[in-house]
Amino acid sequence: LAIFSNEQTENQAIALQIKTLLESDTNPSEIAILYHNHKDSTDLIDILTRMQIPFHLHAGNDVLKDLQTTKLISLFEAISDPNNNEQVINSLFLDFIPVDKSDILKLSSLYSFSKSERRGISFFSFMQSTENLQKLQLKNPKALIKFAENLVEFRTYSQNLTLTSFFEKVIKESGFLSQLLESKNKITALNRLNTVFNEIKSLSKINHDLKISEFLENLNLRRENRIKLNEIPLPEN
Repeated sequence: LAIFSNEQTENQAIALQIKTLLESDTNPSEIAILYHNHKDSTDLIDILTRMQIPFHLHAGNDVLKDLQTTKLISLFEAISDPNNNEQVINSLFLDFIPVDKSDILKLSSLYSFSKSERRGISFFSFMQSTENLQKLQLKNPKALIKFAENLVEFRTYSQNLTLTSFFEKVIKESGFLSQLLESKNKITALNRLNTVFNEIKSLSKINHDLKISEFLENLNLRRENRIKLNEIPLPEN
């Protein structure tokens, strides 16, 4: 047994002990860490990830596999890198983004035909051109222009606001929250959204300057290491 002055020191010692066990050919399946509350695992997960120690977290439902969560992450990816053509086009097809989906197909086809990508022009820049939009018989070109304006504004938020404020503004102004509130399972959906928000707040306590790109990188590390982001249990009636 050992006594530590604080939780961070304890977690570092645990991680080092696990590393020593693995280097001595201990079967990873024989190593387990028990803790009282899921929140107690946050710092330890961060240390294990940084030390590249593989692990599995066993708990409740993984909100990262939830459909609504993946939609929101898709929008975040487009905001984080608007020059990534695939991510921007994917975000346009999200059902809470009020653009005509046939217009996206027409515009993306014109983008491919014009060979703009070879000339270093991103799809995001291409869709902002009034000349390009006028070449097509679009049902609602104003909606595409509005989306582009929103993406610029969201990108500005990401660089000038805390990640928690960015999150709150984007879910409201994008229409994501409104759609969630109209869903049949809105209590469960809101709880999962709150789980993601709590993760952002937790990570922001460690890094006050945390940006959306870093948060997405953290989520990718979770996927690579098969680490769940467990849904906060709803209170029982």
